[in-house]
Amino acid sequence: SGEIDIAWAPPDLRFKAKRVAADNLALTQAKTALASVGRFEIVLRVVQGIAVGGEWGGAALMVNEFDASGRRRGFYGSLVQVASPIGVLIANAMFGFMNTVTTDAQFMDWGWRVPFLLSVVLVALGAFIRTRVSEAPVFLEMKAKKEIARNPFAEAVFRDPKNFLIAVGLKICQVPWVYMLTVFMVLY
Repeated sequence: SGEIDIAWAPPDLRFKAKRVAADNLALTQAKTALASVGRFEIVLRVVQGIAVGGEWGGAALMVNEFDASGRRRGFYGSLVQVASPIGVLIANAMFGFMNTVTTDAQFMDWGWRVPFLLSVVLVALGAFIRTRVSEAPVFLEMKAKKEIARNPFAEAVFRDPKNFLIAVGLKICQVPWVYMLTVFMVLY
C-alpha cells in the first residue's frame, strides 16, 4: 500500500495521493481535448496512456484504502474495474446519438468532436470530487507511523521480485485481451 502506479510513483511519496489523481486527470483530458482538434495524436496518445495508468492505479488505491477494516476492499476495488466498461458504453452511446442527429457529412466534419468536447463536463466533475475527497485513512495512518516507502519503485521491484514479476506477467497477459475484445466488439 502507498504506491500509486510505477510510472507515477515519485522517489518520495509523502505528498497527497489525490494530487497525483488530479495530475492524471488533467493529462488525460488534455489529450482528449487536443485530439478533438486533430493535432499531436501520436504524442498525446502516449501521454494519455501514461496518465490513464496513473489514474487507474490511483483510483484503485484510494478506494481500497478507504476501507480501513479491510472487509470490503474487494468490492470497492471492483468499482474501479466496472467504471471502465460503463465509460465505454456511455461514450459509444454518445457517438451513436451524434451519428443519429447529424448527417454523415456533418458527423465527419464536426459531429465526432462533440463527445470529446463534452468530456470537459466530466473532468470538471472529477476535479470537483478530487478537491473534496480526503486522504485515505490507511494512508494517513502509514504517514503518521512513517511507514511510507522512500523509493516505492525500488521497494516494489526488489522487496519481492518473484511476486513483482508474476504481477507484471499477469498484466501483460491481460491487457492484449481487453483491447482485442473492445476493438473487435466495436468493429463487429
